[in-house]
Amino acid sequence: RAGGRSPVAAGRSPVAAAGRSPVARSSPRVARETTPTAAAAAAAPAGDGGGDELHEIFLDYCAFGGTGSTTSMDNVKFSKLCRECKITGKTLPPASVDITFSKVKQKGQRTINFE
Repeated sequence: RAGGRSPVAAGRSPVAAAGRSPVARSSPRVARETTPTAAAAAAAPAGDGGGDELHEIFLDYCAFGGTGSTTSMDNVKFSKLCRECKITGKTLPPASVDITFSKVKQKGQRTINFE
């Protein structure tokens, strides 16, 4: 785990974990120098699609800051996850993320779990 560092700073970006490589797509030099097999492997999503990698990213964000539970996420960490995934923006303001978190969590609780 990243400990006190942000999951993105530790190289565990949710965007990178989804198999999207912005460097390979934006750089024509990299595309010319790679073989078709290597390019296909770089573009393919990592993992078997079972959600293990997504669960690891969730746990990294839960552990961020070093305080509290490392298996459940509070509103602040959920907002950070959405912000770093670039989910929030003009079409989805941060207030809507807070409302979504409130609807997902159980009544009387302050955190959410992966399930």
